Amino acid sequence: MTLTRHRSIRQLLALQVLATMLSAAEAPPAEGAVQLFDGKSLENFDTFVFGQGFNHDPEQVFRVVDGMIRVEGMPYGYFITKEDYGDFFLRTEFKWGEETHGRRKGKTRDSGILYRAVDVKKQAEAAKSNGTIWPKALEFQIMEGGTGDVILLGGAELTVNGVRKGGARGIQIDRFNKTDLGRQDGWPTHYRAPSGFRDPNDEVEKRHGEWNVLEMIAEGNHVKYWVNGTLVMEGSDASLAKGKILFQSEGAELFFRSIELRPLEAKER
Repeated sequence: MTLTRHRSIRQLLALQVLATMLSAAEAPPAEGAVQLFDGKSLENFDTFVFGQGFNHDPEQVFRVVDGMIRVEGMPYGYFITKEDYGDFFLRTEFKWGEETHGRRKGKTRDSGILYRAVDVKKQAEAAKSNGTIWPKALEFQIMEGGTGDVILLGGAELTVNGVRKGGARGIQIDRFNKTDLGRQDGWPTHYRAPSGFRDPNDEVEKRHGEWNVLEMIAEGNHVKYWVNGTLVMEGSDASLAKGKILFQSEGAELFFRSIELRPLEAKER
């Protein structure tokens, strides 16, 4: 191995450690942390499965397996906190499974964490007629090639890089340093790419099958996202102050573990 390559590897490792330190520096103390998932049960969550309703999951779309929450991906739905949360630090780990389903069959794997979600049951009831099950919320997108994007649902709004965005149909905002591969119908082209897609230049997600650490802060009207210690999103003037946190089943098998929430003192908006 050449000296230059040695130096490059050391620099890369140093940057990785620094990124993790920056993330850890902003994380609040662990005292008072809420373990939303204890590795044993979904007792802190309700579930919603499209076509089945709340807390009726005959196909076990959501189930605990070997200390992990396995999400089947089909039917669509979510597991959702029983409590509302406004200001918090959230840390979780996820990895992709193998299966893709329905309109996501063979395409980039997709899921997400919605937070400050409001009017959840109202939207769930409307899903019977309009097929749209996601409530008004801000989203930490989990998607091959796009983990760390923001999606604004149901009219939620957020300012990123000085630009105010939002809309009833849903608006997607790229994470920082994401490669621009163009758009179709307003959504990134890679949404229709084959499963296994990775950003060709600035991928922050680990290789398929490896665990990824997701962290976020929602404090007052300000939000920040990290993926594996790298800051990937920061926004301000969030239009929603408090609501449920939900984890999607959206066409791809995936696993969650170690879902930890640290409440923060509410800030004036």
